[in-house]
Amino acid sequence: MFNENQIKALIELIQKEPNSKIELKAQLAKIIKAQPQKFKRLIEDTYGGKMPNFVGEVINNVHRENLKKPFAWFFDKHNPDIYEGLVLLCKFINLGIKDEQIKKEFNALRTAISEVADSSFDTFHKAEVFANFFFNKLNFKLENLDNDPKLLSIYDIIKTRRAAPFAMAVLYVLMVRDLDVFGDITDIGGKPLVRFRDAISFEPVYIDITARGQFVGEDECHIYAASRGIKWQAKVLSPLSSKEIIRRLAANLIYTYARQGSKHNELALSLLRSFIKQG
Repeated sequence: MFNENQIKALIELIQKEPNSKIELKAQLAKIIKAQPQKFKRLIEDTYGGKMPNFVGEVINNVHRENLKKPFAWFFDKHNPDIYEGLVLLCKFINLGIKDEQIKKEFNALRTAISEVADSSFDTFHKAEVFANFFFNKLNFKLENLDNDPKLLSIYDIIKTRRAAPFAMAVLYVLMVRDLDVFGDITDIGGKPLVRFRDAISFEPVYIDITARGQFVGEDECHIYAASRGIKWQAKVLSPLSSKEIIRRLAANLIYTYARQGSKHNELALSLLRSFIKQG
């Protein structure tokens, strides 16, 4: 157990020793978990509303550590639900957000789609409806993944209608579930393509999210693969598993946090890397 003077000394040491930050912050995190009420009182009495930024970062990461077991359960499953993984990533990005908040926005979008699409439509028609609905009616925007992690959060994507391309592809796949269509994502040299297949003929429709939902023929897939130096094989169009999708999104999130530098500390990156190594 640490007394208040020892905790203060540790905080001051972190401020003075930038090269030892990771280890010292990890020690501070242990104190917060072991003595949460004492730590809270100390921070309020010492700093009021102006505590050092890194203290807030460490507190946030203590909350993020609570996601370790849910991530482990997700990756331990044989074929976990993509939605479940998206919720975990959303909670990592939006500390304190509740399942009910995420589900409310998700279900509202599902209801809106059901009003313009019908399960009796053929697969091509459904894909056309999706492109018009997302990119024309709702005016969803695709943005480069630089400094905004919320472009990967399903809650924020639906609220703001802004998304990273790969995250938008995932949303497409989730939303088509109610329309008797099998949706998945394939990746050709870093280019994500959504594939819709109906339950009868299994004839695929390939969709380029980066081109506002335009159809892509398999011959165009061949050409793109060749341009990336990829030898064409049937497995080039193999769909990503739900685990691969969540790992890809998490890797994008790591990239975004790393670009933010001091805005997000090393502990957040370390935690996320450890989460996606599970399973």
